[in-house]
Amino acid sequence: MDKTTSLRYSSSTLLLLLFLLVLTSTATTSSSSNKQQDEQRQEEGPHKKLSMVDIRNDLPPNSPRLYVLGTFQSTEAPIDPGKSYNFVARGEVEVGIFTMDNQCAKFVAFDPNVELGRHAIFWSVRSDGPYHSWDRSNWQKKASWQPIDNC
Repeated sequence: MDKTTSLRYSSSTLLLLLFLLVLTSTATTSSSSNKQQDEQRQEEGPHKKLSMVDIRNDLPPNSPRLYVLGTFQSTEAPIDPGKSYNFVARGEVEVGIFTMDNQCAKFVAFDPNVELGRHAIFWSVRSDGPYHSWDRSNWQKKASWQPIDNC
């Protein structure tokens, strides 16, 4: 092998080794980044996932105006009959109150320990109080209307 061929061979070998070094370094960094993301997701746990809370006014059309207020809504928000109010729960307990004329009903709109990582929580406000559901089929009454002074 002459000197020129030997130099080309050495240069090619050096470039190949450099390429392999960069490739290995990139794979290690990517693997480390993925591991950190997986660990962060595990730390967040199921209660840190976002959940949509749907509150529907199922009162008769001639009912007094319904309002909702809570940790998720700092001012009274009206909900018309047959309409919904929605918010995204971010893994923390969300409490609220419904008001209608001189009546009120307190409720826990979202509790991560109760909702168990569900992505949708439903509320139906009815003549006898608010109802809770996870599937819009099975409803459980959670409160009754009270005089406004009791809230």
